Amino acid sequence: LGDRDGNAPTVRTRGGVTLTTVDMQAGELTTETGGTTLTINSGQANLDSGAWTTINARGGDVRHSSLLTITTLNISGGAVADFTRSQQACTVTTCNIYEGASIIDPYRRVTWTNGINLNQCAVSDVSLDLGENIKLTPANL
Repeated sequence: LGDRDGNAPTVRTRGGVTLTTVDMQAGELTTETGGTTLTINSGQANLDSGAWTTINARGGDVRHSSLLTITTLNISGGAVADFTRSQQACTVTTCNIYEGASIIDPYRRVTWTNGINLNQCAVSDVSLDLGENIKLTPANL
């Protein structure tokens, strides 16, 4: 989807579409279905429905409003994972965040099954908006 030369399409998929591997270089994707692997290098992905096995957000924004699960969420390179578009509960089984990346979940709609893993960085290297009155339990990875 898109390319590094500035071509930035807008793509929308409806329910019933089967997505396997989506590689975004630019543009905007809005999908009402899940898939296997979504890699976002730039642009904006609006995930309105469906479960995803793996999301690799290396740049750009992931805006999630689905009820379903993301099995593995990898966020790096200044990417933003934004969970504010809905207040319905969802699950992220494994989350790996790297320096410069952000998670926005102030309404605490996400169940972080295995926590949020800070890889090769400290808390001060990332941006976490996880709401108020939360418990952080440090452990080695």
